[in-house]
Amino acid sequence: MTGRRRFNVYVPFVDMLLAVLAAVIVLVSVHKKQEGVKTPAEYIMAIEWDRMVDADVDLVARAPPDDAFVYYNSREHGALALDRDSRGFLDDRIRGEDGNYTYLPHRETMTVRGIVPGEYQFGIHLYQARNEKGSPVADKTVAVHAELIKVNPVATVIYSSDTTLTHVGDAANLATLDVSADGAYALVDNPVDPIANRLYGMLGEANRQSGVPPGESMPAHPATVP
Repeated sequence: MTGRRRFNVYVPFVDMLLAVLAAVIVLVSVHKKQEGVKTPAEYIMAIEWDRMVDADVDLVARAPPDDAFVYYNSREHGALALDRDSRGFLDDRIRGEDGNYTYLPHRETMTVRGIVPGEYQFGIHLYQARNEKGSPVADKTVAVHAELIKVNPVATVIYSSDTTLTHVGDAANLATLDVSADGAYALVDNPVDPIANRLYGMLGEANRQSGVPPGESMPAHPATVP
């Protein structure tokens, strides 16, 4: 009888502990869901073009310190990093098991991951374009939408534009972001010439000095970053 009384006393106590534990698990789970995924970034520059247009538009930037270029062959400098590079259908057209294609958005993004003071210059360049048969073409109209987002404390679009590129090698500047050491920012005037033209001019000159034929002066475009 004594053992039975002990059992009767412990059962509701254990049940209560299990109920409290379940409540704690639920609260922790809800708290995590409310927090969401925190983005370790201060600014994000993103470009996007029609998913049905087979073109490779490159996002190019210059970043402090030293105004170094960030692009598909040099993906990180200082606080700036190229997070995703799209080569058009090569990366964003997926063939399913049934033979049908899914067309994903053509999108490139760069992230400023911390406060490194200086000017961040952003531009675009039409690296390559293809026709309906997948053959390279020199002339192609590509409308590119761009947005610069300030992430903290609340995600806010501080710059937006729509630019049309018309041929392979065409380039345009987007925005120039001036960041101060205290985290303050300002959008300032862009350089007169497209920064992508200066980048490819430098690369072409370096290749010519190395004996690379003029038609091969642009660096090979590697596979995309996931």
